[in-house]
Amino acid sequence: MKIAFTDSILFQTISQGVVYHKANGEILDANLAAQKILGLSLDQMKGKSTINEKWKVVRQDGSDFPTMEQPAFECLKTRKPVKDVIMGVFHPHKNDFIWILSDAHPILQKNGEMEESIVVTFTDITDRILAQKELTKLNQLQELLIKIANNYINLTAETLPIQINESISELGKYIGSDRFYVFSYDEVKGTTTNTFEWCNEGIMPEIDNLKDIPVEAFESWFNQFNKGLPFELNDVLALDANDPFRQILEPQGIKSLITVPI
Repeated sequence: MKIAFTDSILFQTISQGVVYHKANGEILDANLAAQKILGLSLDQMKGKSTINEKWKVVRQDGSDFPTMEQPAFECLKTRKPVKDVIMGVFHPHKNDFIWILSDAHPILQKNGEMEESIVVTFTDITDRILAQKELTKLNQLQELLIKIANNYINLTAETLPIQINESISELGKYIGSDRFYVFSYDEVKGTTTNTFEWCNEGIMPEIDNLKDIPVEAFESWFNQFNKGLPFELNDVLALDANDPFRQILEPQGIKSLITVPI
């Protein structure tokens, strides 16, 4: 089947992705924008079906998007337009999901009957979705910090340790870290000690092994702290093998960390 529109300049130059399907879901044609957005050439797409399970598609909440419920197949099933569906589609070159806003429309004859094909159009909205997710994450962090701050009002000496453990647990889970801990600093002895620790599932605690460690081992760490700045280490294994900092962190299985002065 040949559709004249696919030969037009508009079809090939429009920024919106356009894909034509047969009634069985097989792809007939796709414009350059569709190929770029999906990361697939026309040859790679041609002949593929909307019900091919190799297509990796998810909903906005990250759950699987069954092929039978995706716009193309829904349109084929109902013979009615499907509009404004947000989909995450795995991009083979980016090795990640991109996000599209998709419509599907049946191609109608002059008498209103549906031809044996549909057209699916979509726009890349990845930047918008990522911005929304970042804003949501920041709002969640703000709410968590306000909650934690309120929990410290009117605490007693007895209840303070309980609240600290609860707080680092909530923060550790929010960040998605393996370990979240608090160190206290003894200026007289010149040592630091792990006083509170939260470990994610499957992570062994190290609190009993981190007592009265000479501050010299954390010189770069404390140099930042004295300036009121955080210290970040992206790759522990990038340090020299004889670096005392690495010798403390590597046995704990720590690959990267960030520390903040309190």
